[in-house]
Amino acid sequence: IRRDSGRFALESPIQDVANPDKVEALLGEIEALSVSEFVDEPDEAQHGALRTPAYRIALRPAGGESIELELARRAEEPALWLARLAGRVFVAESEMAARLDMPVDDWRSRRWTQARTFEVESIRAAIGDRALELARREGSWFSGDATIPYTTVTDLLDLLTGLEGEAFEDRASWSRVEEVGRVDLDTSGGTESLTLLSLGESVYRAVSPVRDEALVLDKDLVSDLIAALEEVEQAAAASPVPIEGE
Repeated sequence: IRRDSGRFALESPIQDVANPDKVEALLGEIEALSVSEFVDEPDEAQHGALRTPAYRIALRPAGGESIELELARRAEEPALWLARLAGRVFVAESEMAARLDMPVDDWRSRRWTQARTFEVESIRAAIGDRALELARREGSWFSGDATIPYTTVTDLLDLLTGLEGEAFEDRASWSRVEEVGRVDLDTSGGTESLTLLSLGESVYRAVSPVRDEALVLDKDLVSDLIAALEEVEQAAAASPVPIEGE
């Protein structure tokens, strides 16, 4: 895992966007690691345990050298770990195993976009029979010339940027598919696109150009997105359009 432009990315065994919550939880566990006791003269059993540690974690701070942390299980006290860091051996209590013993897919972000709400400069969305284009200018959101309340757009953006799949799915398993919507978000870093697909009644998937697999969506998500688009449309209709020349 590495940090690239402020975002975490998986490098191996697969390349993908990393789940930031999982990575932050692991880093928090490492930072919270505290020494219960130092082992100044490890015995042969302890040396043997550290020769084949359960976990070996290499950390490289920006502009610095790698730091390696090794953790070996203690059979007599499962809650405690035998650890080695910078040549020092010590005993520590940690929930590290819960952070590390996860399948690879759990380390992958199930969000379709890494854009944050405040980074989005314009939105184009067409879902079902609803379609809109929004642009942010001088700190305000507009649909054409109509000003849209910030809170209304924020509700929509929270849904869009927070859209997260329940699981990954191979597209090859589909026998029937229908496109039901598309979303484009523009940020200073470029445009991210999402296509919403229906595989049957209330069975939805999301695909993007940057991933081969699809995201399995909650059955209510598409209706929630349509409702948010309707709110924006209503706000646009209620907004006074400035008269030319004023």
